[in-house]
Amino acid sequence: MLVDHTKILGTLEFPQRNKFDLILTNPPFTVRGTKVIKEQISGQADLKKAYDHAGIGIESLFMRWIIDALKPNCQAFVIVPTGILARTETSVRDYLLRNCELDAIISLPENTFYNTANQTYIVCFTKKEQPSPTWELGHDVFCYIVREIGETRDTLRFPCKTDLNDLVRQFRTFYADKDYFEPRSLNCKLVDKSMFKPENRWDIEDIFWDENEKIQLGLTEFKTINITHFESELDATVESIKIDLDDLKTGNDDNGDIYYNELTLGDTNYFKLLRGQRITKSQINDNTGDIPVISSSGKGNGYLGHISEKWLDENNHPLFDHPLITVNADGSVGDVFIRRELKYTLNDVVIGIELLDSNLDQNYVMYALKESIATARFKYGAKLYMKRLRKLSIRIPVNEMGDFDVIQQRQEAEKYEKLIEVKYAIKRFADDLENKFIIIGSN
Repeated sequence: MLVDHTKILGTLEFPQRNKFDLILTNPPFTVRGTKVIKEQISGQADLKKAYDHAGIGIESLFMRWIIDALKPNCQAFVIVPTGILARTETSVRDYLLRNCELDAIISLPENTFYNTANQTYIVCFTKKEQPSPTWELGHDVFCYIVREIGETRDTLRFPCKTDLNDLVRQFRTFYADKDYFEPRSLNCKLVDKSMFKPENRWDIEDIFWDENEKIQLGLTEFKTINITHFESELDATVESIKIDLDDLKTGNDDNGDIYYNELTLGDTNYFKLLRGQRITKSQINDNTGDIPVISSSGKGNGYLGHISEKWLDENNHPLFDHPLITVNADGSVGDVFIRRELKYTLNDVVIGIELLDSNLDQNYVMYALKESIATARFKYGAKLYMKRLRKLSIRIPVNEMGDFDVIQQRQEAEKYEKLIEVKYAIKRFADDLENKFIIIGSN
């Protein structure tokens, strides 16, 4: 057990280093109680250091504990929710890749666990001898979609077919010889290691299996359900979302009123705005290299391509090697991201924002900026270059002394992340309805 219900922090109170040969665990997923736990951690210098940048949610704290507690060359199998693999907040995935080899991600179906309706995954990793300064993995990643678990995923839990035996056989073969493993079924894939970066999503079935493959696996087959069953599914989804929303609202008034100061992005005491420089497709094609050129293509966070570091140096283009907040000035106007690539450059349609005060939380500022841009209703016809960006203001939580409240910033950033997960759950439910015909009356 990684939890002791007689204590606030439980096992989290006792970080371990290089102690265990094997860890098999299902840490808590809930956001309930996260605020109290993180306040306890922030009040103790040793714990604050142990969980620095651990990420959002209790499960992120436990992932940090697990990674640190493993001995080098030893392995962990951890059951996690979708959020930790799909959040825009990347701290956990970053820490895992720097300290471990990612061996496998296994997708489990909804309702695998009786009291957890949401989809879950098994993440398998092996600790490196030494932390790495890069995210480069040593081998490709074993990915598997489990369709059935050997018992019906309802209250009755009758025996049924299972993919688990095939999963075990194929994973053993993969682990015995990772360089020469070949998947033997459609629900198993060996995914190129380059696809697993902190900024990428790792919820594998929506990323690495196309619609035709999912149809063949029966994951998107057309189903009929009666209206009573539909009502039951809808009620369960709504109830789950209401619980999440209640958790988000809980604690808003625990510490009395929250105070805010407004800062404009043009305030050079707190922000440094960095304009990207124009790079063309032909320049990239003629000088191909390893440095991603951040642009506003694709979904707003795409690369125009990869260019050589030598060309950037010779042509006096900036090369960034630390996280920045970026804003798209053109194209997908107003999209905001945190860039965590090891090295990168910005095209001229992207503006970087560097925070000059250590008491400004980068994740919070990103969401505050998104709110400001949404309120101002910027869109394609209203570009967001330097002049307009400098005039935008964001709200920063402060304490009664008027100092920036870092803890409150992080708590609000976590709530924004949870709202993204809620929206994702709604979308998945709606997408699932596309493949269901609801029968009125009995069936």
